Amino acid sequence: MSREQNLATQERMGEVLNSGKFDGLTEVFAPNVVDHDPAPDQGPGVEGFQGQVT
Repeated sequence: MSREQNLATQERMGEVLNSGKFDGLTEVFAPNVVDHDPAPDQGPGVEGFQGQVT
């Protein structure tokens, strides 16, 4: 991933989290994302992260 792509992805992540429209996380995370430091009781994948932030 180029520096520009990385920055654009980080900006999009901030927009999604600040807007509260967490379904947009599917645009930021790969479908098979693995969180190597999940919160307690966090489920796997994008759905697990979405559940944690809501």
